[in-house]
Amino acid sequence: MAQPLRKVLEDPDVVRGLQENPGTYRFKNGAFLEVSAVHWPPHIVVEEAVGGGGELTVGGPMGDVLTTLADSLNFTYKIVQPGDRAWGAKLPNGTWSGMVGQVSRQEVDIALGPFGISEARFKVVDYTRAFYYDDRSILARKGLPEVDPWGFLYPFTPLVWAALVTALLVACLAVVVLGSRPKTWTHLSWASQLLLLHFRIVLHQDLSMKTSSGRERLVVGGWMVVAMMLMWSYRGTLISLLAVRHVPQPLQSIRDVVQDSSVTVIMKPDTIVTDIISKIKSGDLKDLNDLKYVGRVLYQLAKDNPSP
Repeated sequence: MAQPLRKVLEDPDVVRGLQENPGTYRFKNGAFLEVSAVHWPPHIVVEEAVGGGGELTVGGPMGDVLTTLADSLNFTYKIVQPGDRAWGAKLPNGTWSGMVGQVSRQEVDIALGPFGISEARFKVVDYTRAFYYDDRSILARKGLPEVDPWGFLYPFTPLVWAALVTALLVACLAVVVLGSRPKTWTHLSWASQLLLLHFRIVLHQDLSMKTSSGRERLVVGGWMVVAMMLMWSYRGTLISLLAVRHVPQPLQSIRDVVQDSSVTVIMKPDTIVTDIISKIKSGDLKDLNDLKYVGRVLYQLAKDNPSP
């Protein structure tokens, strides 16, 4: 049976061979390692071995890395898990939890990652070279499809609506100036009827008021052409807008999260993320960390899927 790694490394020849030939060295008589790992798919899959007995197996990309190292260096290993199933954070008493704690206390020989790199961890453990880069994102509940009651205004921009109203008033004023008012109507009633006439044209309704002169017909006819062109465009655009439901997504950045007082942030405690943002002195990430002081951060530990 192979000796534990710590016993093997007591041999100066072994240490010298590792230092001089790190890429090709193999333990001559083998070695036995205790390896710490936690379940974090798809990177690491820790499962109980077939047949039970408490023995654990490791799979996923990091399991393949461990298998390759074991074949290359000629060692066997046993998978163990920290009691808290955590990656490791510094506790108030100065000790470390999780896998980082196991390595720093020499309870295990190595711990599988990928681990987040921080200055605090650098002081108690050694890292391999970085081989994995991860992007962090905010996950927010998706809005429900809804119909905007003001959606009928969206086919035209505010500038087009303003131009339409202006053109309607100009057309009415042109008829007042160029036309002749019936003797039985007052100025107010005639102007209101003209305004209603032009508005009915926009709505494609029948014309209840007849024009008396050629100049009035010319102005009304011109307005009719303009109104029909605009309304044809309006109907086509409106149908396209109604075919798609609007799904609001108000949270697009960390600043949006900070400014929305109705949002509660859910984080995993004592992770590389909480450690880093707690040390930031300014900016959006500092404001995100400060939410814990106003009761807007909820810490939840998911033991089956912790964070590095």
